[in-house]
Amino acid sequence: VLLHAGGKDICLVGTHKGVGKSALVRHFARNLGYTIDYIPLYRDMSSRDLLQRRSTTAKGDTVWENSLLVEAAIHGHLAVLDGIEALSYGTLNTLQRLCSDRETQLPDGTRLISGHRYAKLMRKQSPEVLEAKRLIPIHPSFRIMALARAGTSGQTDTKAGSWLTAEILSMFHFIVVDSL
Repeated sequence: VLLHAGGKDICLVGTHKGVGKSALVRHFARNLGYTIDYIPLYRDMSSRDLLQRRSTTAKGDTVWENSLLVEAAIHGHLAVLDGIEALSYGTLNTLQRLCSDRETQLPDGTRLISGHRYAKLMRKQSPEVLEAKRLIPIHPSFRIMALARAGTSGQTDTKAGSWLTAEILSMFHFIVVDSL
């Protein structure tokens, strides 16, 4: 709760499978009134998959659809990224700006920016101008809670924990979870 109050994103690292990471997340969300957007991660997931995906309308037109992560950012939900150790280094780096600056560029050209920065821009420009520039504010309540297992790596040919690079370590506050 203290990390949350400080605006930090959190990564719960389990010492082994079934230690109660998901139970802790549900308890946290219930007590703070969060809606959970649960996002299972997998090894072949690309950075684009993490943010938006292409879809077709009933008329056959292609459109971009926001991912659960983007929807959580816009609406102030708790985005639970389950299995973060499975993501490739490049996909993990997609989260860097979202975690550190609360900003990111979406594949369709839309930019999510921090609510604070959006409020500053609103003093200088009208909402219509900001909408034309495709700027969307990130809700101040938005948080990311990543779940990982220690001793595993997303790549079978690399050693355990190799996903924990300096860049990734700076994105989250890590909490080790042993059996509850």
